[in-house]
Amino acid sequence: MAALPKKKISRVRGRTRRAHNKIVLPKLSNCPKCRALIPPHIACPECGFYGNQKILITKTDKRIAQKLKEEKKTTTKSKPATKPAKDTKSQKSQDSSPQAGDPKGPEATSTEAAKENKK
Repeated sequence: MAALPKKKISRVRGRTRRAHNKIVLPKLSNCPKCRALIPPHIACPECGFYGNQKILITKTDKRIAQKLKEEKKTTTKSKPATKPAKDTKSQKSQDSSPQAGDPKGPEATSTEAAKENKK
């Protein structure tokens, strides 16, 4: 046999007993680094900081580290073993060509070229 109450519990008495059985929303604060909502006294899962110290390694940190490793591998593979010789003639001809942002303009370069031809 199951236990049975000896007396009826009134509405007020039952409701006052259940008054403390409520759902409380968690208190959240902003992370000082990334401004994400986090519970207080817990390291931020977004950026991994607790106060001013980096404590956790997050998924984004792992992703960035993996991309850096891949870039390092591709740059080491793509580098040639020997250095190509510098072509000084082509560099000089490019230096003597008029520039678009030259304050003297194309007329000044043509007059300078004419002066050089006369010498």
